[in-house]
Amino acid sequence: MRYFTVVLLCFLSHLSYAQSQLRNSYKAGLTTIFFGSGDMRGLNFFNEYNHALSDHVTVSPSFQVGYGFTDRRSKGSAAADLNLFISPMRFDQSKIRIGVGPSVRFVADPSTFNGNRDRSNHYFTLGFTMALEGEFNITNRFLVGIGGSIQPYASGEIVSKFGISTGYKF
Repeated sequence: MRYFTVVLLCFLSHLSYAQSQLRNSYKAGLTTIFFGSGDMRGLNFFNEYNHALSDHVTVSPSFQVGYGFTDRRSKGSAAADLNLFISPMRFDQSKIRIGVGPSVRFVADPSTFNGNRDRSNHYFTLGFTMALEGEFNITNRFLVGIGGSIQPYASGEIVSKFGISTGYKF
């Protein structure tokens, strides 16, 4: 019984130490989005959950909605990503993150020419994300960030993003 009590206390003390570190965060942000070669620009809103696997490795599922337009056409999209981030440089109040992971995107591309709808393309496509981000802690729980990413897809679509984010650690 004593052995069980000692092991239980050791286990519980480990849990109390682990809870003092903030291993999760939620981020939301607004980015400029470029479709293709950059001739179609627009805005993208994203939500991201981050779970730290260690001090330098984080897994981050995210969901985003974007809309781009030119004089003649527009394009809407929604994407879900699952990125793995590595933080090679960490400082007291900031860190730099490099990430990569798979992505699936739904594209609604109602092509128009001279105001007349010629065709409509709505499709899913698979690809991957390459991202570079910087995060700055404002307080113990709140953070702001800046980042960019490139997402090539199997359909030939290329999406590039650059923007800001804010987040909450828990």
